[in-house]
Amino acid sequence: MVAERTTAFFAQNVEVLAEQLRGREIITSDSGHRILVTSLDPYLKQSRESSTLKVVGIRYKAMEQMEPGDLWVPVIRRGIHQSLVVAQDSDMVGACVRLLRARAYNPTTGEFTLMPREGDIANFLGFTAYERARLVFLDDSEVLHLIRGQAFKGKVEPVGNSMTSDQANDQLRRLLNN
Repeated sequence: MVAERTTAFFAQNVEVLAEQLRGREIITSDSGHRILVTSLDPYLKQSRESSTLKVVGIRYKAMEQMEPGDLWVPVIRRGIHQSLVVAQDSDMVGACVRLLRARAYNPTTGEFTLMPREGDIANFLGFTAYERARLVFLDDSEVLHLIRGQAFKGKVEPVGNSMTSDQANDQLRRLLNN
């Protein structure tokens, strides 16, 4: 029942998923770190005339090989780690919800404190560059749990414009063998 709930939650279109993630608590299964998502930005896989949302760029094409509900941490300028929740757009994987700001739980004070920068989310949760993990429901609560493990630990490098087809095929083979 919990697995079906997770699947149904992440099967929602990226715009609906973004609204469902706003204000949601996420807990890491390994360290117990907790965040509360406060600001996010949905990105479509393909542009639509009727939408003003941004579209995922070519740099993030690797998300097409992931599952909705994966949290992926690519690096942007100056080593800042983004936190992207892989999502669907019109039944196609490759859209995402970019987590911009969150509040970190401080067990000493029992309060959530705002983290000032986007990269703070991945750092607080203990991610390294291009790591990915899985967001799941483990019980009847509204809390999402971040699961790291053999099946989700693979690192995915972004696919760039200058990559040859042989390099892209090699990268895809490495990904599928993880």
